[in-house]
Amino acid sequence: MIKSFPDPWSQEWFIFFLFVGLSTTLFHVFCLFKDVVKHHLIIEEKYLQLKSTVYICDSYKNKYHHYIAKFKVIQL
Repeated sequence: MIKSFPDPWSQEWFIFFLFVGLSTTLFHVFCLFKDVVKHHLIIEEKYLQLKSTVYICDSYKNKYHHYIAKFKVIQL
């Protein structure tokens, strides 16, 4: 006895493949969006760290009359 395969263009298969396709697409869009947000938050955090850092330059002459700059870094 020959088994007949279901018609791939039937409404049930169409709905199934539509569901799988949409869920996969939404999953990939979610992952991409999550990575973009994470990258943006990392950049924003580094910017805030730089913004809250004060650099104080203290320069003086040594015995060879060379200016030497010392930087003090203060985190606010």
